[in-house]
Amino acid sequence: ELELSKHLFSENKLAEVIIAEINDVSAGLIMFSETNRNFTLFKKPGLYVHDLYILPPYRGKGVAICLGNGLKKLAAERDYGRIDWVVLNDNKIGREFFSRLPDAVKVDYIQCMRINISKT
Repeated sequence: ELELSKHLFSENKLAEVIIAEINDVSAGLIMFSETNRNFTLFKKPGLYVHDLYILPPYRGKGVAICLGNGLKKLAAERDYGRIDWVVLNDNKIGREFFSRLPDAVKVDYIQCMRINISKT
């Protein structure tokens, strides 16, 4: 909990969160941070969404759309060029949701790679 507070609320924060509330009750959140400043590939920095979570009673009520629209507005205000995120292949609900967003496009110019670190 202290690590999360340090990374979200300190002067040198690593991520930010927008929280959706309905009638003063937290309904969901979107956590994001600034991403790659590779100006040879992208003209502007972007935002990377680490997590989008809506509490079950509030799903299907437009909360995720509102959070996404809020993040798009923030990105425009800060002059970012894009918002990126990943969706796991087996996350059928997430893939269906994101495929319905009017501005969301699947990119084919990157491939996700990973090195797993095992303890020996």
